[in-house]
Amino acid sequence: MYIAGIKRLFYDMKLRLLLLLFACGTGTNIFGQGKVMTVDEAEKEKIPFKNYKIAVSLSNKNAVFYGMSDSVISSFQGMLHDMLDYLDQQNFKWNDTLLMFNKVYFDKSGKIDYYTYRILSKKGITPEQEKNFRGLLTTFIQTYRFPMKGNANFSQVSEAVFMDKHKE
Repeated sequence: MYIAGIKRLFYDMKLRLLLLLFACGTGTNIFGQGKVMTVDEAEKEKIPFKNYKIAVSLSNKNAVFYGMSDSVISSFQGMLHDMLDYLDQQNFKWNDTLLMFNKVYFDKSGKIDYYTYRILSKKGITPEQEKNFRGLLTTFIQTYRFPMKGNANFSQVSEAVFMDKHKE
């Protein structure tokens, strides 16, 4: 009886480990929280971005929103405006105008799985501000939903210029 109990315990532990490994291996954040990181950090983590299709393309008919580029671009710009409004509400201030490359990875329901970025003009932000920006952006993406739903996970790329909403 004692040996049967130990075997059952090991079986349960193996099953839990297998489920955990499967969940981690799918590339899905099992806790349902999006992650913010630089493009370089994302490359080092080897996140399986191949599981995300391109959102729009004029020539690739496999794009998730093929033929709907105006709607996707408008929705993505709306997301960036919502993000800037949120940063403004949190009293986040930039030093200067900031040029940033963004690549955002969404699940098919529009939830942000990963927000990757590269700051192209470092004069607009201090290391402390970047840390604050990442924290605020992490909070923002936890509840934000892209207004368009896809038939697959998708990503969208942009360069954007950020500045304080109300320059003082």
